[in-house]
Formats: sequence, C-alpha cells, structure tokens
Amino acid sequence: KGALPGSMARWARWAIAAAVGLLVLQQLLMIAFRGGSIAAVHYELRSATSGPDVAPAAQPEVAQPRAARVGGDMYDEGVLLREALTVARPGPDGALDVLLVPVSRTYAHFGLNLLLNFQRLGYEHVLLLAKDEQTCEQVTALSPLPSRCVWDGRWERDLELARRASPWSSICGKGRASTGQCDETSEPAASYRMWLSRWIANARLVALGFDTLMLDLDLVLVDDVYAFLRAPPLDRYSLLFHSESLNDPFGNVQCGLVFARGSGRKGGVVEAVAGFPLRALRLLDTSH
Repeated sequence: KGALPGSMARWARWAIAAAVGLLVLQQLLMIAFRGGSIAAVHYELRSATSGPDVAPAAQPEVAQPRAARVGGDMYDEGVLLREALTVARPGPDGALDVLLVPVSRTYAHFGLNLLLNFQRLGYEHVLLLAKDEQTCEQVTALSPLPSRCVWDGRWERDLELARRASPWSSICGKGRASTGQCDETSEPAASYRMWLSRWIANARLVALGFDTLMLDLDLVLVDDVYAFLRAPPLDRYSLLFHSESLNDPFGNVQCGLVFARGSGRKGGVVEAVAGFPLRALRLLDTSH
C-alpha cells in the first residue's frame, strides 16, 4: 500500500543516481581546478625566484661553538696580556675579571670537573696555565669552554731559575740540584712547580690591572662567588684568601682561592702578589 508503480520507481532511482553523479563530477572538477591553480601559482613563484638574474636566497648562518685555544708562552712579548684580554669578563666599575687556573696532565680529571663547574655557573673568562705547550694542547682539547691556555716556558730556558728552585725538593726532585734541570712531570713535583708559576702569572695579571680569581683544581664553587666577593663586607678588601681551617689557631691562609683586585690598585695588592714568588725564591736561596 502506497508503493510507486514499477516504471515510476525505476525512473526515480535513475534520477537519484544521476543527481548523485552530477554532485560527484562537480566536486572532482573543483578539486582539479584548485590543484591546477596551486600548481600554476607554484610554477610562477618558482620561475620568479629561480631565473638567471635572481640570486639564491641566503641561508641563515649557524653559530659555531667557540673552542678553547692554545695561546702561547706567557713570557713571549704580549702573549699574557693578549690572552687575558681575550677571555676577560667586564666587571663593575670598569674592572676586567680573569679566572686563573693552573692545570696539569696528571690532574686532568680535576681540571675537567672544575671547567664543567664553571660552565654551570656561566663562567667563560678562564685562563689556563700549564707547564708546557703539550699540556696546553691536551687540556684545551678537553675544555667545554672557550678558554685560553698559556704556559710557563721559563723553566725550560732559565737555568738560573731552576738553580734557585732546586733546593725545593718538591719542585725538582731530590738529587737534581747539581743538574740545573727542573723538568719533572710526575706528582707532586709538577704541581709544586706550577704552584710557583701561577703566582708569577698572577702577579703579572694584577700588575696589568686585572681582577684575578686564582683557584686550585680540586675545589667546587656552589654559587656565584663574585656575588660575595663584591658585596659587603668583602668588597672593601683588595686581597682575599680563605683560611686553612676554621679552627686554625695560627690563622694560616689557604691559597686554593685567591682574589686580587688589580683594577683598584689599592692597599699594595700589586706589591703583595708580586712579592709572594720573590719571597719564596729568597727563602730557597738561603737553603743552598
């Protein structure tokens, strides 16, 4: 009941199928048109940007990481000043900060740990001091910072310095006083030789007007040390050490951390730092 006659039902089905077919054809034509338009636009852009008179688009420059470098013998003319200026960080009141760190192959693991510590604190103003060029090459290859390395070549060519230091058996080894040599590479001889070299380097940097922070390899900074060194009450001092022990009744200073304000040149800081290695050598002179 209510069904269409057979012929009318067939015509209705054909009409519906035709309408659906037209809709599908219309969508296909629209897709084809849009695709052709996009292709045409792409062709026009490609033609406009790749012709013989059009320069290729410049590629963005990728910043290359700054690497640590070997500087030279600190006794060669201008080397110490040049390398210190390369790494120095501007501080308050026109000061130039330099972190001076003596390094050796034997204690390379300590050196790498300290450099990673500096990296965490954002310190890049690091000047490394080694005993020779080979050591500089090795430590700069490991450095994660754009540090510079200089070496103390005086030991290799200044026989008088080696002669004066020879009574210090920790530097040149027992029984070496008569040879005039001071080329020990094993510990503790190498570290004690660098102990004297670093004071000479530090004295020259302070005399040049740098604010130096000289550190041993076997320490860790848990915070930005400059925030304390340049805030009351420490900001009024030109030369700062830390104590050998909190319970030390003699008040012996510990040279693992030494901060010297060369920029202010107050309180005889230049003379005090420069006099340290001289006093050590004069003491050794009396031991001959």
